[in-house]
Amino acid sequence: MLQRRFAQTRFGPITCAEAGRGPALIHLPGTGQTHAMFARQIEALSRRFRTVGLDPPGSPGSAPLPDPLSVERLAESVVAAMDALGIEQAHVYGIHLGNKIGAALAAGWPHRVGEFIFSGQSHSITADNARRNAHVRALTRHYFTDGPDDPARRDARRLYEANFAYDLERDLRRIPNRTLVVEIATRHETAECGLQGPALLAHIPRSALVTFHEPDGVGHTLDNRAGELAEAIFAFIR
Repeated sequence: MLQRRFAQTRFGPITCAEAGRGPALIHLPGTGQTHAMFARQIEALSRRFRTVGLDPPGSPGSAPLPDPLSVERLAESVVAAMDALGIEQAHVYGIHLGNKIGAALAAGWPHRVGEFIFSGQSHSITADNARRNAHVRALTRHYFTDGPDDPARRDARRLYEANFAYDLERDLRRIPNRTLVVEIATRHETAECGLQGPALLAHIPRSALVTFHEPDGVGHTLDNRAGELAEAIFAFIR
């Protein structure tokens, strides 16, 4: 059963939900999402880990986005939450924006990370910054065109701008931790940008790959395949 709590940090309160006991495994969500996207995964992984869904600043229910904002500062907020939760080191699973935060965390604070799971659809795990940004800009153009200018929309724009500015390729090469690349492949994305997982193995020094093929037009969080994902993570983390 998920236990919800707040980590009180210098960034403000950060919402967490956790289950299980054992080595810590932190889940970092995508833009505008929360630990709810990992509910089944947290349950499945809690058989072997203290599994923590952590909602960084800017997530609903957590502190506002820091100013100035960068992916590196969001990674710093994860370190602050770990300190507040009494977690010296954790395995880290990040999907979509969470995979960038996780990469910045593993590159900048490698001693705080055990194994790293770098997850996302093919466009999201593209190492080349220009190619990745072109795909992401096409998918998020509605946040930058005319429309209701509500706080959630402004936050989403700021997060995507931080994503665009982040040098993922640099940090992937800097990660010393063992890394499992989880590619979520769809027919559309494979046609548009190609499978990215195999190329990532050349960027991340100590890495392995697992690919999940999913149909077009679904949520692509892998919570629908929580059991299979958990088994892949159990096999990877020693």
